[in-house]
Amino acid sequence: MPSLNSVKHKAQSQNNRDRALPPASPPFEPSKFPEFPKRLRPLRSNRSRLRSTRSNVTGDRDIAPVQPTEFNSSREGDRAGLPRRQPSNRPSSSRQREPLSAQERWEARVNNTSALAVVSKPSASSPSFSYLLLLYGVRFVILGIGLGAIAGTLIATIAPYRQIDRVQASISSPEEKEFDPLAAALSVPLGEEILPLKTKIEAIAQQNPRYDLGVFLLDLDTKAYVNWQGIKQFSAASTIKAPILVAFFQEIDARQVRLNETLIMDEESRVGEAGRMQYQPVGSKFSAKETVEKMIVVSDNTATNMIIKRLGGIEALNRRFLEWGLTSTTMRELLPDVSGTNLTSPVDLANVLVMVNQGKLVSLRSRDRLLNIMKQVENRQLLPQGLEPGASIAHKTGNIGSLIADAGLIDTPTGKRYIIVVMVKREYNDPQAQELIKQISRETYQYFNQRTPTPNTTIVPREERESVALKHSANIEGFRDR
Repeated sequence: MPSLNSVKHKAQSQNNRDRALPPASPPFEPSKFPEFPKRLRPLRSNRSRLRSTRSNVTGDRDIAPVQPTEFNSSREGDRAGLPRRQPSNRPSSSRQREPLSAQERWEARVNNTSALAVVSKPSASSPSFSYLLLLYGVRFVILGIGLGAIAGTLIATIAPYRQIDRVQASISSPEEKEFDPLAAALSVPLGEEILPLKTKIEAIAQQNPRYDLGVFLLDLDTKAYVNWQGIKQFSAASTIKAPILVAFFQEIDARQVRLNETLIMDEESRVGEAGRMQYQPVGSKFSAKETVEKMIVVSDNTATNMIIKRLGGIEALNRRFLEWGLTSTTMRELLPDVSGTNLTSPVDLANVLVMVNQGKLVSLRSRDRLLNIMKQVENRQLLPQGLEPGASIAHKTGNIGSLIADAGLIDTPTGKRYIIVVMVKREYNDPQAQELIKQISRETYQYFNQRTPTPNTTIVPREERESVALKHSANIEGFRDR
C-alpha cells in the first residue's frame, strides 16, 4: 500500500475525486430551453383571466386584451360544460399583442416584468351633450351665488352713507332752522323756552331802557330755558372767579394741588379793592384751602391772584376755558379788573354751573366742596333778595363801576333746581341796577316754586262707585220731577 505522502497516492486521490463529481453542465442557452408541458403550467387567478379577455385601464392608459391561445388558456376554462371566455369585440385604439411563447414568458419572469399586455396611448373621446349641459349649469349657479353675495355686501356698505347723505341734505335744506349759537354754547340739549317768564323779563327790560340787560335761566330738570341776550359778552368783574374755582378743584382731582399746601403772597399778587388779605405783609403764608375760600366768600382779589399764579397763569386758564367750551370767556388782566377787560357771558357762566352740577368737570366730592364754598358768599344783596325762606343758593357776585352781576344755582322748597345768571351794564355805580336783579330773581323764583297739583291716585272700590252713580242719577230724576 503506498504511503500517504507519495506521488502515486496523490494522483490516485485526485482521480477518485474527479470520478465522484458530476459532469459539468453546459452554459445556459435560452434558445434551447424546452417548453413546459401543458399540465405543468402554473394556474392563473380569475383576475388574470379577466385581464386577458377584456381591455383594462391602468392609471390613464388602456391595456390591450391578450388573445387566448393554447399556451395561456386556463385549466378552469377547459372544464367540461363551461364555455370559454371570448375576447371583447369593443373597438380599441391600442394595438393587439401577439401570443407569447414559453421562452418569452420565462424571460419575463426572470426579468421581473409584466408580459400580460402592451401599453398604448389612450383614445380620445368627446363628452356627451347632457354632461356638458349639467357641468355649465352648475358653474353658472355657483357664479350667480357669488355675484349675489358681492352685490349684497356692496349694498350694505353703501346704504348707511346714502342715509347720512339724506340726513345732511335735510339739515342743509332751507326749510330747516339755521345754526343756533345758543344751543352750540351749552353742553346740554335745550327744551322749550318758558314764554310766560320770558314775557315778564322782557317787560322789565323795556321798563328800564337805560340798562343793558343779559339774562339766562335754565330748568335743570326739564331743560326749559329763558334767554334774553344770553350770548352777549359783558365785563366779567368778579364772576370770573367762579370758573377759576372750578379749575382749582380740577387740579385737586388731578393731585397737582393739595388743599393743605402753603401759598406765599408776593408783591405782585397783593392788590386793593375787595378782600382783607391785602393788609397782610408780603411773604405771608396761607393754605390753598384758605386762599380759595377767601377768593369766593369775600371776593378777595389778592387771594384770586395767588390762585391764578398757582394754576399756571392767565394763558393757562384761557386754554382751559376753551377746552370747556366757554367761547365768550377770556382773561386779560389780574384782579381787580376795574376797566372790565376780562369778558364772559350769561350763557358761559350758566354752562359752567351746568357742567359742575352734572359732575363733568370735577368729581362729586369736589363738586360738593365747591358748591358749599359758593353757598357761603357774604354778599347777599342781589339774587338772594328774590328768594323766600327755605330756598338755598350757591352763587358768585360781580361788581365794578360799569357792571353788576350775579350767577347762581338755586334749590326751591318744592324740589326744583334751576340756574339763573343776570348781568346788568349800567352807568357808573348806579344803585338802581341792583333792584333790577332782585326783581328778575323774584319773578323767576315764583315761577319755579309753584306747587304742581298732585293727581288723586286713591282707588275707589267698584261697588262704592256704582252706588254713588245711582244716587247721583236718582237726584237728577227727583230734580226733574220737581
